[in-house]
Amino acid sequence: MPFAFFRMSTLQVAAALLLVALPAPSSNAGEAKLVSSDWHIAHASRVRLVGGGLFNAADPNSPRVAGVEIRLDPNWKTYWRMPGEAGVPPQFDWSKSENVASVDVLYPAPRRYPDKGGDAVGYSGSVIFPVIVTPKDATKPVKLSLEMAFGVCKDICVPLETTLGVDILRPAAGTAPPPALKDMLDRVPRQATGLRKTDPRVTSVTGAVSAAPRTVTVVTEASADAPVEDVFLEGADGRYVPMARRVDGATETKASFSIDFGRLSDAADYVGKPIRITVVGRSGASETVFTPSK
Repeated sequence: MPFAFFRMSTLQVAAALLLVALPAPSSNAGEAKLVSSDWHIAHASRVRLVGGGLFNAADPNSPRVAGVEIRLDPNWKTYWRMPGEAGVPPQFDWSKSENVASVDVLYPAPRRYPDKGGDAVGYSGSVIFPVIVTPKDATKPVKLSLEMAFGVCKDICVPLETTLGVDILRPAAGTAPPPALKDMLDRVPRQATGLRKTDPRVTSVTGAVSAAPRTVTVVTEASADAPVEDVFLEGADGRYVPMARRVDGATETKASFSIDFGRLSDAADYVGKPIRITVVGRSGASETVFTPSK
């Protein structure tokens, strides 16, 4: 599978928000045993496909939970779906899977990595991208097959490819995902309508993208013991959005971030198109969508 360099993948706002709005896996049910493919050893990393349990343990016909796990060597990182000013997002091809109606990849909250070449957004150490798998026939096993392209970076970015596969049997009713998958599902940003007390949130978005000074300000709020750490924006149709910069004057519970659309020659093209905002805090994350005005 050829590795294509994209700044961003297509933003599918409605689908992503719907997934995050689904009920969290039940913590009272029995836990599934983690099944996995063999590790694929790659440059400064290794990757495998894992699975186990029902997304909604109370419903035996609920989608099944899988995950793409990447473990990285010290001082290396890999990228979020919006890689920032440098890097490449992971790309997932599930087309060779069997008994699969749909496969949706979720993304745990990332962090920012400042660099001479620009700020990157992603993960270090290890990460599992949770995967929600809806079978065509819920009574039968799923043969999950993945062709994946991703990048790892230390001083330079190294593009990598792998092919992985794992069989996921039909979990018994009441079977929750194993702890590793539940933990990563818990790190996926939540919608504004389903936030926990520990999740940060957007309280206002002001400014315009095509009228001077072409600056948008995002104001966030969080609890004092779990403050906001960062904000990331993604445009529709793969459009790059300049990185948010923290504005001085933040308090324990409130923080403001400025986005300079003046850096873009085509800023007017963003008017009327959705932009997703992800707010990452010390103990949670949230996402919301706003539509820029002139």
